[in-house]
Amino acid sequence: MHFKSWFKNEKGYALATVLIVLSLISLLVGFMIIGITTQNRFIQNDIHLLKARYSAEAAIYQFLLDPDLWSDFTRTHFELITTDDQEVSITRIEYGGYWVLTSDAEVGGRSKKIRVMVGQNGDRLFNHAIVLGDVRTPLNLTGSTSVNGDILTGLEGVQYRPFRGEIFSGSFSGNVSIADSSALPLFRTDLVDREIEKYRSLIETPPGDMYSQKGSYINIPSFKALDDHTVFFKEGNLSIQANSPAFLPDSTTWIVTGNLTVNGELDAGRFTRFIVGDTLTVNSNLKGEHTLFYAGKLARMAGNTNVSAQIISEGDISLSGKNYLRYPSLLYVKPDIQGSIKTGTINVKNETLIEGVIMISDIVDAIVTDEKTLISIGEGVTLKGAVYNTSRTEMSGTVYGTVMTNQFYFYNSPTTYLNWLKDAQINIADRPSPFAVPIGFSEEAEFEILYREEIEN
Repeated sequence: MHFKSWFKNEKGYALATVLIVLSLISLLVGFMIIGITTQNRFIQNDIHLLKARYSAEAAIYQFLLDPDLWSDFTRTHFELITTDDQEVSITRIEYGGYWVLTSDAEVGGRSKKIRVMVGQNGDRLFNHAIVLGDVRTPLNLTGSTSVNGDILTGLEGVQYRPFRGEIFSGSFSGNVSIADSSALPLFRTDLVDREIEKYRSLIETPPGDMYSQKGSYINIPSFKALDDHTVFFKEGNLSIQANSPAFLPDSTTWIVTGNLTVNGELDAGRFTRFIVGDTLTVNSNLKGEHTLFYAGKLARMAGNTNVSAQIISEGDISLSGKNYLRYPSLLYVKPDIQGSIKTGTINVKNETLIEGVIMISDIVDAIVTDEKTLISIGEGVTLKGAVYNTSRTEMSGTVYGTVMTNQFYFYNSPTTYLNWLKDAQINIADRPSPFAVPIGFSEEAEFEILYREEIEN
């Protein structure tokens, strides 16, 4: 009897064990199914995100290869259908002579934004060491001038000349091409002019969502308004101070109707803009990526900067100290006409290194009888890139790249020397590669992407 009872109990235990095991197996299978489903969902999300990234990138290249789209310079927003039938929106803004494109794609509920900075490939003339616009006189090489690369000049070609009894001690390696009229490429000044008009408009009518600064002094480490605003406006003059190392958020805009001075240890982040009605002075150890500076009268850097910068002035630009302007930097002066005098200067001196382009554009529909416009590249200065100057260029520094100028100039009392190049070094090698210039040099443009980043949604 006892054995039978025990046997019955054992059958009950076995049944319970089987049920427990089956339940555990069911739970395990369920968890596995849930895990596989979740994993598939994550995988699908990753696939959608990857497709969105590819679509955003593909749309940028599709846009740049379609002149019917990009040649309408007044448009800022575009809707594209990529080759894999994805809808992508592109926003274009003009930024210091270049374009900033933001491509926004969405696939399966996952979106990706990609921002790029775009320049234009220079045409064949940018493969010369020197392109001289004034073809009436020869190009005279004197002093210790060294030129490595081809030269395009007037009918009288290149001559080697002593200077006040000192024989020519430099060198020239390259070919000389002859032109009977100016070979300087045309630049569409209206593109940058429209950008300048936008900055003037911001000064005259600042955005409604701005933060209006009352005082004339800001200490960045303790400036709480940075937490809640991206546009800052000051009527009159403003001094920005960073008494200790400080950071600005990306894509902030600083609008000052008078003078702006920046001092201290400051990192401006990416795509920050300083828009100043009068004089902009940077005395600080400034850092930044694609920092834009606009000054109505004078943009001056006299510190120890390390920044990729787009500097636009309607008066003058002055760089001194130990500045490093990384590629693709741009110094651009829009010249003025006062009566019949053409004005506007870019003066670079000391130990400044610039990777990019230095430009003074032309005056349209004006008669000029006196030329005060000048680009001066002083001794100790190094430019890796190009000079484009429809006026006069004074050189005693080093250019790795191209110098395009209407005339060379220097003064040694009591004589002014035109188209004499003294104690300068120009070498077409060692400039940034690939090398791009601001947009506006050719109607049949080929573009180069200079910067790329993915923007967090």
